[in-house]
Amino acid sequence: YLGRLYNDTERYDEAVEWLNKAIELLPESKVSYKNSYYFLGQIHVYQENRAEAITAYEKLLTLNPKREREIQYLHSLVSLSAEEENFEGALEYARRWGELEPDNPEVRDMIAKLAMHTGGAEEALSEKEKVLAMNPNDWATLEWLGNQYKQIGESDKSFDAFTKLHEHEPTNFAY
Repeated sequence: YLGRLYNDTERYDEAVEWLNKAIELLPESKVSYKNSYYFLGQIHVYQENRAEAITAYEKLLTLNPKREREIQYLHSLVSLSAEEENFEGALEYARRWGELEPDNPEVRDMIAKLAMHTGGAEEALSEKEKVLAMNPNDWATLEWLGNQYKQIGESDKSFDAFTKLHEHEPTNFAY
């Protein structure tokens, strides 16, 4: 409670001190133990101590969170890892998030972008195809796919993609 009070009064250094003390004293099974890590994660994000925030959220993942909380922690970990330029780590968290929400096009798109950033062009292509299957009118994804197909020599797929794009926007002569 002292940690939370110091947090509420924006005395973050004292909050971190008392939350860490609570973690030392409380058994892992207590709700207060989880809350201490949760507040530590928030404080570290606010103070831009990304490495410490990542540690807190990683610990929270080990404490059997409910699905909604797990998604929240994974979202934070993806963002924090990307900000730290640990794109491989961010991709691993995004994949785990994708297992929890396989039909979420935003998560699939995030996985694709991170895969492209880490050199996983095949995975990115597969994920973007899933995004397009979920939302056939996602013209930006279709254009991305058309360009990727062209680069890898899949001329028929590229032609089909650009044909659909041209039908959608006949005045765009680039299509």
